[in-house]
Order: sequence, then C-alpha cells, then structure tokens
Amino acid sequence: PGSFKATDQFYIQVGAFSRKHYAEKMQKRFEKSGYDVEVLQVIGRKSTIYKVLVAAGTTRDKAVVTEQKIKNNGYNKAFVIAR
Repeated sequence: PGSFKATDQFYIQVGAFSRKHYAEKMQKRFEKSGYDVEVLQVIGRKSTIYKVLVAAGTTRDKAVVTEQKIKNNGYNKAFVIAR
C-alpha cells in the first residue's frame, strides 16, 4: 500500500491469459457491463501474457470498491494494481 504514488491509475486485474483471443473475450464481457477495460501485453523471456485490466480510478479506496463489486460477480481472483 505505501508504494502507490498520487499519479497512479488503479486497475483491477480480472484475468491473465497466454492467448490474446481469450483476453479479448473477457475484455468484451466486462465492456458490455459498462467497464473501461484494456488488455496489457506482457512479454517475458519464455512467453507472452495478456492481462485483462478494468480501470478503477485514481484512488485506492475507489479501486477497492470496484474490486469488491467484481468479486461479488464471481471473479474471486480479481485484485487491485497501480500503474
């Protein structure tokens, strides 16, 4: 918690996939529910991961509320990140 900066944007990571197609399917599902969503490509040494991130505002408090709402809808592994 102490490492977040005032300029950070908070997101809820709702999924991570090795195939872009699956990340895009999840992205569309959240967009249909009214969320602002992006797929972040993370290139590692041996593989590429596509993370599905739901925008959750600029405060940690707001992000935690969004995280709980998403978890209440069945995405139990969702968690807050700052970028």
